[in-house]
Amino acid sequence: RGREGTRRERTPAEQHGADLRQVFEQQDRLVAERAGVERRTLLNGLRDDLHTFLGTLPAVHIVGVSGEAAEDTSVERIPRLAFGVTGVPSETVLRRLLANGIVATQTCASQLLDDMGVADMGGAVTISMSPFNTQNDIEQLVRTVASLA
Repeated sequence: RGREGTRRERTPAEQHGADLRQVFEQQDRLVAERAGVERRTLLNGLRDDLHTFLGTLPAVHIVGVSGEAAEDTSVERIPRLAFGVTGVPSETVLRRLLANGIVATQTCASQLLDDMGVADMGGAVTISMSPFNTQNDIEQLVRTVASLA
């Protein structure tokens, strides 16, 4: 008979090494999963804080689902927020944010956004959270937007 179907048994040291590798791989997966959950929790918290703080500025309109329509949603949202400042062109908002070290993008016009009144308020900009953002970044962003509102 050839070698087919026959396997050499592992030595105790080889088996111990294989067991350790399996334990370490499982620990790595758990750490990565926990880090992912913590990162999502952090980013969602920053987005929620940004939404809350910008929402206190009377001239700021946050684009998206809000009010009663948002109460029953259980959809996990990405850590991103689009907003406009009534009477201030989005190009001006974007330039002010960039001048203060805050990276943002100008939200592209669309029929949906026009229907939501974005064009009437001067357009919108979009902010995305990253794992490198902090609460201080949110406060700096809100101060910068407040200087326009």
